[in-house]
Amino acid sequence: MDGEIRERNAGKYEYARVQASLTPWFGNHEQKWGVQVVTEQRVQVPPTRVRIPDVTLLTLGAQPDVIVDPPLPIVEILSPDDSYSDTQERA
Repeated sequence: MDGEIRERNAGKYEYARVQASLTPWFGNHEQKWGVQVVTEQRVQVPPTRVRIPDVTLLTLGAQPDVIVDPPLPIVEILSPDDSYSDTQERA
């Protein structure tokens, strides 16, 4: 629902390790793939909703504080506490 802040299941060790491992892996490919990797970057979906994916790939170049153009792939890391229905609803 627009305007609703949802708590995320973040901060657990395995979750943090996956994010910490993916970020440099994508970063090692930035030049070859022509992308830049960012974590926890605000991405505006419709004009009234902002999501914060765990890892986002963007085209090269300057970016606004809140991404408004569709990013390249995003990665959302799920924790064992995330239910399928909650994840589907957020997506």
